[in-house]
Amino acid sequence: MPAIAMLIAVFIWGGSFIATKLAIAEIPPIAFAVLRFAVAVAGLLAAHLVTRTPITIPRPLWGRVVLAGLLGTTATYVLENIALKYTTAGNTAIFIAASPLLTIAGAAIFLRERLNLRTIGGALLAFGGLAALVGASFKETGLGDGLMALNTLVGAWYALVSKTLADRASPLSTLTTTYSVGLVGLLPFAVGEAILTPATWHFSPLSLGSLAFLGLGSSGCAYWLWMYALGRMSAATSGVYLYLMPIVTLALSWLLLGEAMGPAKIAQAAIVLIGVYLASTARQAPRISEVPQPS
Repeated sequence: MPAIAMLIAVFIWGGSFIATKLAIAEIPPIAFAVLRFAVAVAGLLAAHLVTRTPITIPRPLWGRVVLAGLLGTTATYVLENIALKYTTAGNTAIFIAASPLLTIAGAAIFLRERLNLRTIGGALLAFGGLAALVGASFKETGLGDGLMALNTLVGAWYALVSKTLADRASPLSTLTTTYSVGLVGLLPFAVGEAILTPATWHFSPLSLGSLAFLGLGSSGCAYWLWMYALGRMSAATSGVYLYLMPIVTLALSWLLLGEAMGPAKIAQAAIVLIGVYLASTARQAPRISEVPQPS
């Protein structure tokens, strides 16, 4: 059962990039992020009510909760949703998959955790794969890929912050509060988007379905499934499942969006994933956050 829960969560997260790509064709990207997290927060508050679980965050952690919300929700989804206007869903997923590398680097620099040769070699291999991926389609997707590279830095910072929260507050309370903070942080960006790039909203069954899938499925149900499974298997085993996420996205983007999927792109994605795997499973590699970056 834990393995099935993990697979469902990974499939939902892999499909989240496809759903976002489809939805932002009808709703402005930042406005859609606001709607998504409004749905997610409403769902989480309902979960608190149904389970009669109070929102409990120790007072000393509130500064980190605010920072995690602004990084993991506000900054992440401003960058990611705009990036998806200019790059492919597949490229976006590969950048997200590479984010643990920067988390490892940050842990080594700021937390003084040790690196070994396998970790360094894996990181260099993955970055080489990313460079090849971006360089191959820079004219078509350079702006979006650049935004995703910046988003990867934000994701690494978020992972370091969330790592300090994981063992000191309940997952449900942490999600509810960080999403709420992030939602408030998204509002000024949405207002700016409406002023600078006014656009007509289209609420079709496709965009509404994407909103429900992302707000309740990706941001809510998938995290619950992940945390359920994480309590029943080792962190090392659970981390391996995350490597399936970009594979799911690449397959779905080819099937549903018609994105190109040639041998070169498959090879580049494989190099990135192998490098990330080598770096994050090395014996002395810094332990990355057990809660994955939002998707």
